Amino acid sequence: MLRTKLTLGLFKNPYAYPNYTDYLRTPTSREVLHDIETEAFVLLQNNDNTLPIKKSASSIALIGPQADRVTVRFSQIRSYREITFRASLATMSSSTRPTMGLPHLMASTSSSAAPKAPLSRTSKVNFAQGCELWSNDQSGFDEAVSAAKSLGIAVATGYLVKAVQGAGKPTVAVFVSGKPVAEPWIQDNVDAVVQQFYPGELGGLAIAEVLFGAVKPSGKLPVSFPRSVGTTPIF
Repeated sequence: MLRTKLTLGLFKNPYAYPNYTDYLRTPTSREVLHDIETEAFVLLQNNDNTLPIKKSASSIALIGPQADRVTVRFSQIRSYREITFRASLATMSSSTRPTMGLPHLMASTSSSAAPKAPLSRTSKVNFAQGCELWSNDQSGFDEAVSAAKSLGIAVATGYLVKAVQGAGKPTVAVFVSGKPVAEPWIQDNVDAVVQQFYPGELGGLAIAEVLFGAVKPSGKLPVSFPRSVGTTPIF
């Protein structure tokens, strides 16, 4: 690392681009970002032409922790100048009813966290704190940093999807992740599935434009999506 910094001259000139702020969030850069966000969207499934959603739809329930946030690069990082799906959708339809459904917590893996009723705001979620900021206690490490045992969404979120689908209304699932998602039940039972890899701050706008047909989801998967973990090759 030090050798690389020396080769790049960063010790003599650590601030190589002092005017970098001149290039941030300019109309040109945001236009490029918008194009990247929309062109990277992947349509995984669309039964009976569920998508695009008609702007004249009488009622739309917006459900889930990603509805009113934009995840950037990693699931716990968000943009402070984000344009969320909820905000974007409100400009396209006046019949939107947002519902969080479940808190945004990575450690929800137990079926005991399943919602008791559809669209409940009081769903229980297992939380792994990991450690205290002011303590050397390491008792929570195993739970907090254990390897992922599946490529599926959190168990509680899966139960939420089933509850929503069980209402008998057309259901669109939007996966927002940085890796493949293997959810065969969702693929088999919801009406449409789209994939958004962790976006920039215009990610919410991209979702709204894709779902309402302003932009066609023309992206391709950069990696294979196994139907389930059991079909993944063992190397």
